[in-house]
Amino acid sequence: MKSKAFTLVEIMVALTIFAIILVSFSLLLKTGIKSFLHGYFSTQLFEEASGVFSDRGTSRGMVSYLRETGAVIDAQPSLISFVVDGGTVTYRFEGNRIMKNSSAGESVLSEHAGSLLFRYYSRGDGNWTETYSPAETGAVSVYLKLVKGGVVFPCFSGAFLRNGTK
Repeated sequence: MKSKAFTLVEIMVALTIFAIILVSFSLLLKTGIKSFLHGYFSTQLFEEASGVFSDRGTSRGMVSYLRETGAVIDAQPSLISFVVDGGTVTYRFEGNRIMKNSSAGESVLSEHAGSLLFRYYSRGDGNWTETYSPAETGAVSVYLKLVKGGVVFPCFSGAFLRNGTK
């Protein structure tokens, strides 16, 4: 007489095959979600970086301001203050945020900053050399690293100041 039920071995083999298929699909789903989030965070960080560095909408970017400044007031590795259009503009790195202070008030440009570094250069003897003297500054380079969700977005820009012959 033939039994209509499955044996224990048949059930174990079927469950093992089902488990392998389930693990494969879950790994595929995890990889897809991770790729999506990487692209999504990269796009967000790119937009934040462009808002910090260049003109966007009604807000002027850091590089735009630097190119038109006549005088740097304060030159520190994570802070810069300068005069532009008759007012003072300050950019600083605070915690994980990049802050901008101007006559329009204080605003947060990014909340995903890993680092912000300013390097200042003067041209005293015909060659550009690094300086931290605001009065001697003729060019500024800006190194920015934005971090979100495991995505690191390094950026670099610079500007010769309007008085860039110093």
